[in-house]
Amino acid sequence: MQGIRYDPSGNWHELTRALIVLIGVIAYELARHMPIKNIFLRTVIVYVVTLACAFFTVWSTQFVEPLAKNAYKDIFINYTGLFIVITIIVIFQKIKHKK
Repeated sequence: MQGIRYDPSGNWHELTRALIVLIGVIAYELARHMPIKNIFLRTVIVYVVTLACAFFTVWSTQFVEPLAKNAYKDIFINYTGLFIVITIIVIFQKIKHKK
């Protein structure tokens, strides 16, 4: 709108957000289909693995564009919130399915 035809950072920020959303979707699928019966253990395993993927995504972003000062804290807070919502949805689906 102001005569700038491209984003100097190459839209990496949007792609990083899309990767984080994809990690959330993967967490949902893992939580639903992982063959571990203990729901607490399954939840912890899914959380640790997918949070590590989110941290890796943020870490790898630093090679393309500079990270914000609080990038790791922000991803931890945002991802943990997303994970809690997904966990609640999965638990309610399991309870509903058992009835």
